[in-house]
Amino acid sequence: MSLTQQHSYRFGEFELSVGARCLYRDMEPVALGSKAFDVLTCLVVHAGRVVTKEEMLRTVWPDSFVEEGNLAQHVVALRRALGNQAGWIKTVPGRGYQFTADVRELALNGAPLAETTHGHAHLGEGVTVQHTVERAQLVIEESAPPPEVRAVPAAQRSLRRVFLYALLAAVVLGGAALVGWKFWRRQIARPYLRVTLADFVSGTGDATFDHSLKRALAIDLEQSPYLGIMTDADAVRVLKMMGRKGDDPLTPEVAAEVCERGNRDVLLTAGIEPVGSVYLLTLQAADCHTGKRLASAQAKARNREEILDAIDTVATRARTQLGEAAGSVAHYDKPIAEATTASLEALKDFSMGLSLFSEGKSEAEILPYYQRALQLDPQFAMAYGAIASTYYNASEQKLAAQYLQKAFDLRARTSAKE
Repeated sequence: MSLTQQHSYRFGEFELSVGARCLYRDMEPVALGSKAFDVLTCLVVHAGRVVTKEEMLRTVWPDSFVEEGNLAQHVVALRRALGNQAGWIKTVPGRGYQFTADVRELALNGAPLAETTHGHAHLGEGVTVQHTVERAQLVIEESAPPPEVRAVPAAQRSLRRVFLYALLAAVVLGGAALVGWKFWRRQIARPYLRVTLADFVSGTGDATFDHSLKRALAIDLEQSPYLGIMTDADAVRVLKMMGRKGDDPLTPEVAAEVCERGNRDVLLTAGIEPVGSVYLLTLQAADCHTGKRLASAQAKARNREEILDAIDTVATRARTQLGEAAGSVAHYDKPIAEATTASLEALKDFSMGLSLFSEGKSEAEILPYYQRALQLDPQFAMAYGAIASTYYNASEQKLAAQYLQKAFDLRARTSAKE
């Protein structure tokens, strides 16, 4: 199905103009992202029948590989845009989505077509719309300006400008950072190592360590220009390729298979154990394909408050043993408490939010974790950035701009890479 057909559709108080790529509610434009608009068009064109997730992904992202989580996020944004009519988008578990509103195709002048029938009307190659039974009436009214020239309220124009300025600043800064990062990489003499990090093995019984320590170690290691840590999304993709669930724990055994199947170079395993009155942290690095040990490190923490310092220590030692120059390690080695947060609890919530995002969960499920992380540490710059991205995906541009600005204001509390 092509999404470029020049048609308009009316359902309830809404009008969808495919040609103008705009959704109107009572003649007022509704803010909607480009892909969210395409998802809505796909649902409206096939109103009344279940549209499978696979069909929607092929239609909206024809030339890209996109995870189902992306689709779910846009559906959440659509339901928010529809407000009280969010129930029109029905989730059919295990299959896809169904648009349940009565949809009418509009003629070029904006009036309903003269006749509609039960079933499906074909509008062109591969395009089908389900119609309801009704007969149109000729109504003479004052003419309304066409969709493409209807005025946008001044407040909305101002909001768009604010967000566009913030986005432009982010793009410029991101471009400069990317250029710097690539230049930095070109100075490296040794090969770039792609790393799979297993879940922390904890013998403490403290649930706070389950997610926070792995995230802290990953952020520590990512400061190195030599190392690339496998993302949560990549790990989920490989797990599914292995026939596992995306949220299966990355035990050392599972992580070893993920490392090999994901064509990575190094497997890192780490653990924490209570030894008397102290905590002992251990880290080992091995070749993904041969199992040969490449590095090992240990550090002790006298209490919970020193655990992040101990992670800094094992990360630094591992980087050195993997061949990184001492000058590079010293230059790109910001303590994790300064690069993210000194709160293990905040780090755990932040990590949970990132994991849920990688699994394709909705904004409503993800945001509480990021927000709780900020409650625990209001200076957590990366959490502000994550919230900004989540609101942007939900088409909440004003909130996204606010959190993006806050993240930028706190940029000193991040690593050089961040």
